Amino acid sequence: MDLSKVISSKFGEKNLKNILSKATGHETSKISDTGCEFEANSAKGDNYLSVVHRVRIHGLIDGKQIETRVIIKTLPRNIATRKTFRSAEFFENEINFYNKVIPLMEKFLETKGKKNFLPAPKCWDSYFDGENDFIVLEDIRTRGYGHIARQDPWKLENIKVILKTLAQFHAISFAFKDQCPEVFSQIPKILKESFYGSEKHWAWYREYYNETLNVAKDAVSKEYPGSPEEKKFLSIPARFFFEKSMEICRHPEAPTSVVTQGDSWAANFMLYLSEKSSSSDQEPAAILLDFQLVRCSSPVTDIAYFLYTSTDKETRDNHFQDLLNYYHCNLIETVVFLGSKPNLYPLDTFLQEVKEKFVLGFGFSIEALPVMTLDESEAFDIEDIQGTEAVNISKVWKVKPISCKKNRKRVADAMVHAIHQGFI
Repeated sequence: MDLSKVISSKFGEKNLKNILSKATGHETSKISDTGCEFEANSAKGDNYLSVVHRVRIHGLIDGKQIETRVIIKTLPRNIATRKTFRSAEFFENEINFYNKVIPLMEKFLETKGKKNFLPAPKCWDSYFDGENDFIVLEDIRTRGYGHIARQDPWKLENIKVILKTLAQFHAISFAFKDQCPEVFSQIPKILKESFYGSEKHWAWYREYYNETLNVAKDAVSKEYPGSPEEKKFLSIPARFFFEKSMEICRHPEAPTSVVTQGDSWAANFMLYLSEKSSSSDQEPAAILLDFQLVRCSSPVTDIAYFLYTSTDKETRDNHFQDLLNYYHCNLIETVVFLGSKPNLYPLDTFLQEVKEKFVLGFGFSIEALPVMTLDESEAFDIEDIQGTEAVNISKVWKVKPISCKKNRKRVADAMVHAIHQGFI
């Protein structure tokens, strides 16, 4: 197999050796007879900005077989797809996160004896020039992690696992920023706002977001006809959410801005599912995936997007405030564990940011919820674009009113909850 054609023109046997060396601890010079096999890819609908390959890489060391399993993310082969989805911009952000931000965070954690505390996959290799980009990550399924289906709301216990993991991820930044402010100050300069950064992003996004908002409005009209909530929601222009989100993302160096995952929907988490041992002793309870939208912002933005894309009405009605408190308690516990004082992010500050900034995650969920409920057979295929020039993303990400009442109600219930909470 010609890896330069499947992965990248910059990927070859040398990369296979380097990956095996980093993953297994053997010296590169002693590894020979490398090869690889491609396995089944992730489900259609789980990745919309890149192509994902699952690969088994193997070789010999002193005549003995060694191997590792990896995830290789590449730019779409289709030039029109790359241009349409601004793939190179998102790739650059993720590669910078793995190559420049994670080493800073791990160096800080190493001073605490917790270098492996970061809930993210190991990055074994990467390349970026805007045309031949790739990222090679460990396949964390080999460590006992697995996905939970994105189509249905999650169970309460799994929601709490992710909230605890996000709390720990955010707490690392709070403690790092507190104890090493000059070093941490490099991070907002490394990461670029790739979604809500400027008017050009709105021009790229406008038609598609209008269509997804219309789907949400249709759901509210059908499930809550004639209600005050319907009247309120139908009056909101799509531009409202973008402007609010852009304002929230304008302050990467604010006191409460930390490294946030940015794309915290269900497909971007894997939970520790192994029955062999307890994750509390040996592995993080969950791992965060996909950092193409990583940014420095209020941690509330991650929480909002996750909660609106993982919960249903019953969970929100019965547990919403408790889940917010659960997140905050775990964040403060981790901040203290990492050597800082518990007043770095007081509860009243957190709850005020919930009121002011939950709108970003909620606004993002408006486009995610209709897509999440799609069956794999209905999901978008990013390689369907013809030609070599960009098209409007609404021509590829085609959404329509939701026919299934259960899914339609899930969307409508989220909209109504946001209105009742005063987020919009």
